[in-house]
Amino acid sequence: MSTHVQKPGWFTVNVLNRTVSWMTRRGISIWGSRVLAVRGRKSGEWRRTPVNLLTLDGKQYLVAPRG
Repeated sequence: MSTHVQKPGWFTVNVLNRTVSWMTRRGISIWGSRVLAVRGRKSGEWRRTPVNLLTLDGKQYLVAPRG
């Protein structure tokens, strides 16, 4: 079984992703997106990662779709 992965187009990368990221950082949820913020244990710096909430078999998981 081969898996075909299609690279996102210019509009998705340069317009859609940036717009969704901007809205998510300002607290507007698009497709269940949120920002997970954690303070570094040693540095004390805040690290922010966009995550999506996934509900599967009645359980909820945080998924980092961008790595």
